[in-house]
Amino acid sequence: MAKKFLIAFTISLVLLFALAPIGAYSHAVKLIVSFLAYFGLVVLLTRKMPGVRKFNMVLGVMFPPLIFFLFLNVYQFSESDMSFPSGLFAVLGVIAGGLTSIKNRALGYALISLLLASSIFMSTRGYEMWLNKLNFGYFTPRVLETLPQFTLLKIPGQSDFSRQDFHGKLTVLDFWNTSCGICFRKFPILDSLNKKYKNSGVSFYSVNVPIKDEHEPKSESMITKFNYSFGNLFLTEKRFGDSFNIKFFPTTLVVNEKEEIIYRGNIDELDANLGDMILK
Repeated sequence: MAKKFLIAFTISLVLLFALAPIGAYSHAVKLIVSFLAYFGLVVLLTRKMPGVRKFNMVLGVMFPPLIFFLFLNVYQFSESDMSFPSGLFAVLGVIAGGLTSIKNRALGYALISLLLASSIFMSTRGYEMWLNKLNFGYFTPRVLETLPQFTLLKIPGQSDFSRQDFHGKLTVLDFWNTSCGICFRKFPILDSLNKKYKNSGVSFYSVNVPIKDEHEPKSESMITKFNYSFGNLFLTEKRFGDSFNIKFFPTTLVVNEKEEIIYRGNIDELDANLGDMILK
C-alpha cells in the first residue's frame, strides 16, 4: 500500500515539474493544462491500481501540487501572485479526479462539470481579470474614481496642464517611465488611437512619471524623438504619480468631462471600451 502511495506521489511530482515551463509561456495556459493533467492522472491511477484505496491514491497525487501551492502561492503570495490561479487549479484538478469515484455519480459529475467550467473561465477571461486586479487594483478596467488633486503636469514649450484641461471632453492619460521597456512598445497603440479618435473629442497624452534622480530633459528626449501624434506630459515629482495610484507601468487612465476617472487598465483593451465612453 505504501509503495503504491509513493508511486502516485512520485508521478505527481514529476508531472508538477513537467508542467512548470508552461508558466514561462502563459500562466493562463498552464492553469487549464494543469487542471486537466491532474484530473487525468487521478482517473488513470485509480483504474490502474484497483487494489489501492481511492482516497489514499488521491492523497498521494494531491501532496506535491498542494505543498507547492501552499508554500509558493499562499505563503509567498506577493512573489508568485501571477501563478496563484494555476497552482490552485492543479489542486482542484486532483479533487475533480477524486470526484469520479464517489458513490453519488450525479453529484460527482455535477461538481466535476462546475470545476471544469471554472477552469475554462479562469484560463480565459478570468485570468485577464486576475491580472487587471494585480496591476491596477480592479478586476475590470471600468471604474469610477474622483480625479485626485495634483500639481501641474508640464508640457515643455507650452502652457502648464491643469484640471481645466479635462473639461468638456474625454482625456486619455498613458503613464510611463524611462525604465519601462514595454511602455515604449505600447506607444504606437496610443498613437494609432489618437489618430483614430482625433475628431471625436478625445485627447491623448503620454504622462512621464520620473524615477529617482531623473531629470526631465532625459525623459523628454526619449519620447519626443519618435514624433508621435499624441501630446506629452511630464510630472514634476514621482509623488504626483502616486496621487493617481499608479503602481504598474504602463497604466492607462481615461478622465471624463466631470473630472472622474472612468477607466484604469492597459492600453490594449482601451479601444474596445472607448466607443461606449464617447457615446455617454
